[in-house]
Amino acid sequence: MKIAFMFPGQGSQFVGMGRELYGKYEIVREYYDRASKRLDTDLTRIMFDGSREELTLTYNAQPAILTMSAAVARLVSSTYGIEPDLCMGHSVGEYSALTAASVMAFEDAVYAVRKRGEAMQAAVRPGEGTMAAVIGMDEPLLQDLLLQAGAETGRTVEIANYNSPGQIVISGHTIAVDRAMDLLRAKGARLVKKLEVSAPFHSSLMQPAVPVMEEVLHGMAFGKTRYPVVFNVDAAVHRDESEIPGLLLRQLVSPVRWTDTITFALQQGVDTFIELGPGRVLTGLVKRIRGSARLFNVESPSTLEQLSVLVQ
Repeated sequence: MKIAFMFPGQGSQFVGMGRELYGKYEIVREYYDRASKRLDTDLTRIMFDGSREELTLTYNAQPAILTMSAAVARLVSSTYGIEPDLCMGHSVGEYSALTAASVMAFEDAVYAVRKRGEAMQAAVRPGEGTMAAVIGMDEPLLQDLLLQAGAETGRTVEIANYNSPGQIVISGHTIAVDRAMDLLRAKGARLVKKLEVSAPFHSSLMQPAVPVMEEVLHGMAFGKTRYPVVFNVDAAVHRDESEIPGLLLRQLVSPVRWTDTITFALQQGVDTFIELGPGRVLTGLVKRIRGSARLFNVESPSTLEQLSVLVQ
């Protein structure tokens, strides 16, 4: 058996995330409290009792997801002694993966993603950018239609996520994304749906966030990877810690290659995937890529207990 730890990205957050685990496990409370202290913000209150709108703000959602994910990863290791053969995270989940692999200190990571959220939100004025999910469209035709939408509007629309075969997310200026959605529907896409996001993530429009995050990451220490981490930008493992800041910067303006990431893990012999943190988005994507994979997600005491079958 080979195990991959997966860490979710923005969009998986929900009010109450981790409440049951926080009430039952001291180690989870420790992580939540450490995050609040590092950010000088009552992050736990926002996660448990804040409004959906407050939690969804990019600069709150990203540290909230990382905090729960890092806490759950530590809980899984301490409870069952389960260690991964690979780690991977979707978008901001990559910081969770690096924390679990001991590459980044938790306090550094939670601060970095707070600044990342602020920088990404500030890169494009509210309303000017958006994202949309597309299901059931061949990639070459989709690319052609994006080029057409961009030419017609004079604005940017690009692929942001390769989530699973047949599921792609596009990102860019709102006017260009809207035009692309019309073209995709006309050409027979099975589903085209605008996402509830506040900025056009993983597109070239995020370039203003790069120098901001370069300064943030410049002062941080990156250690040797305890477990191999598969990176979003190229679906490959990088073991030289000096490369990691550059990979994280490239990730801001590059597509998340999740399909290739899971394919790489399967090629390495991974047969068991454990999603650590809020939601089951990544579990669903892996199921579409390899239906026979063994899948778990841990976001509550009951889902944690399901991992006992792996150590019997």
